[in-house]
Amino acid sequence: MPHGSGPVLVPGAPGTGKSTVLIEAAVRRALQGDVDPERILILAPGRLAADSLRDRFTARLDRSLSTTPARTWASYAFDLIRRAKAEGILPLPRAPRLLSGPEQDLIIRELLEGHRMPGLELPWPADLEAALETRGFRHEVRQLFDRIIESGRTSGDLEELGHQCGRPDWIAAAALYAEYRDVLDMRMPEAFDPAGIITTARQIFQDEPDFLAAERNRLQLVLVDDVQEANPAVFELLADIAAGKDCYVAYSPDTVVQGFRGARPDLVAELPRLLSADDGVVERPLWHTHRHAPPSRRPGSASRAGSRSVRAASLPGGSSSPNPWPEPRTGPPPSSNPNRSPLARWKHTWYRPGPRTPVCCPAHPGPARQPWPRPGRDRRDCT
Repeated sequence: MPHGSGPVLVPGAPGTGKSTVLIEAAVRRALQGDVDPERILILAPGRLAADSLRDRFTARLDRSLSTTPARTWASYAFDLIRRAKAEGILPLPRAPRLLSGPEQDLIIRELLEGHRMPGLELPWPADLEAALETRGFRHEVRQLFDRIIESGRTSGDLEELGHQCGRPDWIAAAALYAEYRDVLDMRMPEAFDPAGIITTARQIFQDEPDFLAAERNRLQLVLVDDVQEANPAVFELLADIAAGKDCYVAYSPDTVVQGFRGARPDLVAELPRLLSADDGVVERPLWHTHRHAPPSRRPGSASRAGSRSVRAASLPGGSSSPNPWPEPRTGPPPSSNPNRSPLARWKHTWYRPGPRTPVCCPAHPGPARQPWPRPGRDRRDCT
């Protein structure tokens, strides 16, 4: 696609070359001088995928860059927060940092322990009483908090939904979430949990239109891989920075592995509306896979017959006979060797001289010399 074509959607199954399309599109535009490689942004769902895209992109350019072209969605959002803090847009007492999972678990555990005191109990259902002190329960609570943050909801929204659906556990979790946010704001306002990074970046764009305009002007080309692994906040962030601009978005909605972390592949259908107000989005699907082996030929084809003759010629003695069995062994059977393992004695094929008929049907004559049948093998089924 030439420079200035606008948003391009690249759907395709795994192995069809979606990541290669993104890399080659960026390299071609950089080599032609249409874009500055320092102003290209490549987004991926995970760190390993981002590292792979970065290495492939810089290897094709054959030059080093002063900035990291490929990032995860959370890494890019954190970079936006860091720059907003440096420009004085985001008033933080200290440099922003990422809140780790163990820190989140510790805060939730302290809150749950505090609510076990008489008079401070939360209305948890009776069937959850035994699970309140377990790590698995705290993990589930943390996942619920992340989904609330990603969707832009509040504790009041969760409480109202709990009343509507008759879920007392959601009502108790809403009260716990309100306290969780208060503890973060008072104890460590500069710390952002993984789910809150992207929503905070979007909030900065909404509160500071000039900052958003500067970021859109800085990015000349946006490339997104595996967008089906994104949550709703990522889709909205992508719409903020790439709507109406040159961008390539690759996806495979049928292969989602981050659903437990809030991935919404159904939102892929909303990309034309998010990236272009007039639905001026170009779609270039990929149909042919390059990762899997070619289909096998049908039995009896010329190539199959030729390969059989080649294999037969390579057998001992160079015979083209379908059963070129070697000469019989002499001496004591190897199974009598005490140094051989039972598996080696079982795998060894002991030949005996003389003609032998098949095991199950005398109508099919066997070769002159044939190995003893192994358990479960070398038996012919007469049907």
